[in-house]
Amino acid sequence: MAKLGIVKVRLDREVNGYVLACASTKEAVVIDPGLPPEKIAEQLNGLSVKYVVATHGHPGHVAGKDDLKEMTGGQTAIHTADAKQFLRSADRYLLDGDELEFGEFKLSVLHTPDTHPAASAWWSPTMRSWETPSWPAASVSRRLRQTCAGR
Repeated sequence: MAKLGIVKVRLDREVNGYVLACASTKEAVVIDPGLPPEKIAEQLNGLSVKYVVATHGHPGHVAGKDDLKEMTGGQTAIHTADAKQFLRSADRYLLDGDELEFGEFKLSVLHTPDTHPAASAWWSPTMRSWETPSWPAASVSRRLRQTCAGR
C-alpha cells in the first residue's frame, strides 16, 4: 500500500499550507500556497511538485502560487469560480469532481460553496481530518471530508 506524507506549514495571515507527498515516487502537491513561499519550499527536499493548488482565491491562500510555481515547476490549479471572482490565473481550472493525480494517489475536487462561493476541498487517501480554510475575520472554519482515493 502506498504511503502519503502530509506536512502542515504555518504561513502568514494565519493560513496553513500543506505539502502532500507520495513516499514511493516523491511526487507532491502543495495546497494553499500562501506567503512566504520559501517556507513551503523548505519542506520540499527531494520532492517533485506536480501541482500547486488553492482551496479558494483569497490572497492568503494564493499569494505565493506564482513564486512557488517558478521555484518548483508545478502546475497551478484553482476552482473556476474563484478564477472568475478574483481574476486569478492558473494552468488548470477545476470543477467539482475533477481529479489531480500525483504519484500513486489522486486528489478529487469537492466544491464546498457553503463558506465561500468558490471554496474547494480535497478528498485524498489516508488523510483523516484537517481544518481548512480558517478565516479568523469571519470566524469560519470547516472540516474536510476524506475518503480513500488511491489507485
